[in-house]
Amino acid sequence: FFESQVRFSLDPLFSFLLPGFGGLAWHPPCLSCEMSLPRPRGPNIVICGTPGVGKTTLCQTLASELGFRHIEVGALVREKGLHDGYDAEFDTFTMNEDKIVDELEPLMVEGRNLVDFHTVDFFPERWVHAVVLLRASTSSIFDRLTKRGYNEKKREENIDSEIMNVVAEDVYESYPPNIIVELQSDTTEQFEANVGRVKAIAAELLSRSW
Repeated sequence: FFESQVRFSLDPLFSFLLPGFGGLAWHPPCLSCEMSLPRPRGPNIVICGTPGVGKTTLCQTLASELGFRHIEVGALVREKGLHDGYDAEFDTFTMNEDKIVDELEPLMVEGRNLVDFHTVDFFPERWVHAVVLLRASTSSIFDRLTKRGYNEKKREENIDSEIMNVVAEDVYESYPPNIIVELQSDTTEQFEANVGRVKAIAAELLSRSW
C-alpha cells in the first residue's frame, strides 16, 4: 500500500562493531547457495523507511560525500517499467520484484551503492551489508507527503504504516539485528547526525578487503 517494495540482505561473513549494531555474526540458512552466486565487489547500504522519512534527501547527500551510487528504486520502477501496472486506488504502480532484482543485480554486484526504498523484503541476502531504518514522527511525515501532493488516502496509509511499524517489522524479520541501525529523521540536527553515522558505517565497510 505504500509506493513500492523492496527486500534487503546481509553479508553473512561480517558483523558490525559500531554503536547500534550487535556483535553477533549472522549465518544464512544456505551459505553454500549464497556463496555460489556473484558477491558484491564493494559495500551496499540500504536506506529504508516509510515514505516521508527522508530517505532520498539522506541518500543524495551521502552519495555526494561518499562517491557512492544512489539507487532510487521507486524511480527505477517508474522509468524502466519494473511493475505490473498502475493501481489507481492507491495512486501507485504494482511493482514486479523479479524485474527489480534483475535490473539491480549488476549494480549491486559492482557495489558501492546506497539503495533508497521504503522496505526491504525481497533483496538477495548476498547484496546488502548494512540497513539504515529511518523513522519520523507522524506530523513530519504528514507535512512532507502533503508537500509532495499525496492525496488524503495515500497519506493516511503511509502514516498508519509508520504507526504500526510495518517497515520496521519487515526489516527485523528479514535481517539480523547486527547490521540494522535505526535513526530518527525529524530535524536538521538529526539529519546532520544521520549523515555522520552512515558515513562511519560506510568507512568501516570500505576498510574491509573486497
